[in-house]
Amino acid sequence: MIPYGLFYVIPTFIICTIWFIPESPRWLVLKDRKGDALASLHQLRAGKYTEEQIELEYQGIVMAVEQESAASQAYRGCDRCFFLQSTGQIFTSIYGALFVKSLGTINPFTVTLLLGASIQVSALMTMGGLGTVSDPSTQIKAGIVSMMVVFTFGYALGWAPTAHILSAKIPALTVRDMTYRSASVLNIATQFTVSFSLPYLLNKPYAALGSPVGFIFDSISVCSIIFAYFCVPDVSGRSLEEIDHLFASGMPLRNFKGARVETDPGLRDCKDSEAGVTVIHKNEI
Repeated sequence: MIPYGLFYVIPTFIICTIWFIPESPRWLVLKDRKGDALASLHQLRAGKYTEEQIELEYQGIVMAVEQESAASQAYRGCDRCFFLQSTGQIFTSIYGALFVKSLGTINPFTVTLLLGASIQVSALMTMGGLGTVSDPSTQIKAGIVSMMVVFTFGYALGWAPTAHILSAKIPALTVRDMTYRSASVLNIATQFTVSFSLPYLLNKPYAALGSPVGFIFDSISVCSIIFAYFCVPDVSGRSLEEIDHLFASGMPLRNFKGARVETDPGLRDCKDSEAGVTVIHKNEI
């Protein structure tokens, strides 16, 4: 419970201190509390602006609020929020895996991890290669920036949405909490190590690698492809108990997709849940 309790520390601090934050002068003007608005603006600008500057800013706020109609305030920004969701991001981000699965042509698991990691490798290799040019042109610099965007796409397709799900599903039931906590600590430690070392790798007077730093992460991404193919089983659609029994059966990880785990109806009420599960290999189906 302690890790969950720590999540409440910062929100509790914000709740206790929010009463000491001055109200927005614009909001106060909208509520026709102009005296309070001027006092709030004085509190926010005191020591940094002169009285004349504060008064001019206040008059500008009042004028802007009075010139805006209620309709313009209500609908401004609605177009952006509309296109944010209506251009299809929900289809790809939420229903994309189900749609790919319905096609019956490719394995969504393979797409998410292997394809995502492959895109990362390609983007990092290209970025590193472009960075080796001694006097890069504007087009080469644009290519380096574009590869960063492509890399982000590959990361969002593969490891970003999948790593935490796998870390929660694959560990054994009896040590799942401990394993996930350890994985979270490793994640934070790795994040700290990379964040701490990057400035030294990128900037002078240290390594000053610049774009070729992509070669370092590229080699790690290649290892992630090999790891994903040989060491990460496809557990999509499996319950936690089924995953445990597949591991206990000694079946090769690459065969998890075609294996079937069935529960014997006569043993469903047995206290030992492991006694009611049968692992059937591909050649037994």
